[in-house]
Amino acid sequence: MPYIIESPFPSFNDTDGSPLNNGYVYVGSANLNPVTDPIPVYWDAALTQPAAQPIRTINGYLSRNGSPGRIYTNFITYSFRVTNNKGEQVFSDLNYTDPTSSAGSTYQQVITAIAGQTVFNLSRTYVPGTNNLFVYRNGLRLIVGQDYNETGYSQVTLTAGADNGDEFVFDIGYNYDSAASVDAQDVTYKLPAVDSVFTNVEAKLAETVSVKDFGAVGDGVTDDTAAIQAAVNACSLKGGGIVMMPPTGAAYLIAGQISLPNGVVLTGQKAGNFNGATGTIAQWTNKGTWIQPTNTVNSCIRVAGHGAGVSGLNFIHSQPTPSAGWAPTVYGWTIDVSHSHTLVEDICIVNAYNGIRFSYTSTSGGGTFVRMRDVIVSAFNERLRTANVNDTMYWSDIHCRNLWYSSDSNVVAYIRANTIGWRCGYTDNILVDGLELFEDRGILLEDGTTLGNTHSLYNATLTNVQFNLNQRSISCASTTVTARFKMCNVVAQQGNAFGLTWSDRMFSLDSDNIEAEFTSLTVNDAGGEIMRLGNGTGGKCFINGLFVRGYSSITAGQTAFGLNTNSTLSLKGIHEFIKPASAGTRISGSGIVSMRQAAISVYPTFSSIGTQTGTGTASWADISTLMRYAPSMGYFQVQLVGQIYVSTPQIGGTLGLRLQNYGTVLQTGIDASTVGWKNIDTNLVDISGTSFLGRLQFAATAGVQVNLAEINVILR
Repeated sequence: MPYIIESPFPSFNDTDGSPLNNGYVYVGSANLNPVTDPIPVYWDAALTQPAAQPIRTINGYLSRNGSPGRIYTNFITYSFRVTNNKGEQVFSDLNYTDPTSSAGSTYQQVITAIAGQTVFNLSRTYVPGTNNLFVYRNGLRLIVGQDYNETGYSQVTLTAGADNGDEFVFDIGYNYDSAASVDAQDVTYKLPAVDSVFTNVEAKLAETVSVKDFGAVGDGVTDDTAAIQAAVNACSLKGGGIVMMPPTGAAYLIAGQISLPNGVVLTGQKAGNFNGATGTIAQWTNKGTWIQPTNTVNSCIRVAGHGAGVSGLNFIHSQPTPSAGWAPTVYGWTIDVSHSHTLVEDICIVNAYNGIRFSYTSTSGGGTFVRMRDVIVSAFNERLRTANVNDTMYWSDIHCRNLWYSSDSNVVAYIRANTIGWRCGYTDNILVDGLELFEDRGILLEDGTTLGNTHSLYNATLTNVQFNLNQRSISCASTTVTARFKMCNVVAQQGNAFGLTWSDRMFSLDSDNIEAEFTSLTVNDAGGEIMRLGNGTGGKCFINGLFVRGYSSITAGQTAFGLNTNSTLSLKGIHEFIKPASAGTRISGSGIVSMRQAAISVYPTFSSIGTQTGTGTASWADISTLMRYAPSMGYFQVQLVGQIYVSTPQIGGTLGLRLQNYGTVLQTGIDASTVGWKNIDTNLVDISGTSFLGRLQFAATAGVQVNLAEINVILR
């Protein structure tokens, strides 16, 4: 089929803006230099009269023997170059499709006019006002509204009568015959913007692949696995890109598995509604793009290529109605990522058995530049899992919490007993900003081996972390787990929702190979211990900025920090450390504690304290001035160290020391039956229930006298 070659402008202008005379026009193969790679062009539509190149111009138009002319070719796309007589380029396009060629012209009619003729009736229809009709008079393009008017669907009227023998060519861009159709490649498209180029509708539509193009229904009943995979494969063949899953008001049912190869991103519209904890699948899926997996073995979406990913998708699984002894239906992973440079964003997962897994091989590892952001995971077995991750992975704004029957005690009981928020295997160099783990068993650290190295969470930084009503915030799968991580801005609280039993521990870091650092750790309430550290030969934890508002809420007498032998706890910046009345000591065990410490010399060496006479072991008298040190200043333990001199003993006499406002005797039963210096060492004891530590006070058996002392108050 011949195609008309026309200037992209009504006429060519020279570099000074004047009509181009004696210019040169070259037409060649698409994407090649038309000067060196010309294609055949002709003066007639029958392609019988070759036009020699370069073609010259006259008054801005192509010149044929000194008169304006038209040229034709059998190529729909070609390269185009125009220069002036000085060799200066006027126009160039190596991939040009003429707007009046076959890409926008499906019918052409030639009529020879008689003298004075103004009305021309066409044998095909067009739509007036849509710019799909082009009219030429003796090779010159006419201007609608100026040279002619579109007066009907098959009629054109000139504004001035034609001369006898004038040749009129009518190019109709679309055939609106209701019995026929037009191929998308024969319809032109041009973005209404400066410097945009012509293409056709087929090429434009092919820029984005839709699963609908391959037969996906999205009615919540039809299995769309094959249709979606076909769309993914087609996108991969054209070099990758986006595969659209438009909202349908229901779910795309996936009974099999969708595998995403290199460079393909499956994209939809994130949910625009939240239908409440007891909403039905139909209610959940009526807004946004939803997928309903039914495969109980394999993952639903497998991100199996570099540069692949998922975005703006929502997943919902069918689960049995809650009742006594409730347990969820088992499904495969919702999203399974096994390659690097991948993306998981704007995802909502409801009712899953397993949420999102990042898993690589032990022989090579992976995770390089993997990004996960703006994700909600509601799953009943494992919400997140990482394994064999040995390069920088980025997470942000991740929420792991139940969205379905979240107030049902049967569902909550199952989650608290079984659901792992994040099973963390070999995971190296991960950066997390914004992580919420709600009502599950928190982070489980377990060793994995990659490239000969064995550890769990390592060289990791987690910022803005919230542990909310978890059975455990962090726990170790074994006493030999190796982990090195830092957490900043951490808030943790436990509770007994629905009357369920509280956990007896918040951070179970009972491994000898763990090194944890917390910057700004707030504990609103812990069921038992806040932390258990080490297992006998090691374990380290550094906390800079500690707020404790409660612990030992299950059983009286539990400690806040339990240190196993050879473990090390370093505390700096204790802003608040409330010890409930029924709680045990703040720190216990045989581990090493490093803390900010202050020593206050109440009496320097051999200082006279004046003669103080005992009137009874329960009769306390001040023997020092006021000291205003208190827990609110960051100290929560006190110790008295030194000596006191008994100048007048009594048979069987004893004495004791305490601090005003503390209310508890720091040391009693000090021998006062003989003359001489008596040692004082109370060991560290917790401060609680006091606004400040006041004067040093003395009580002794009646008649016992003391007159010299060397006493220091140690605060920690």
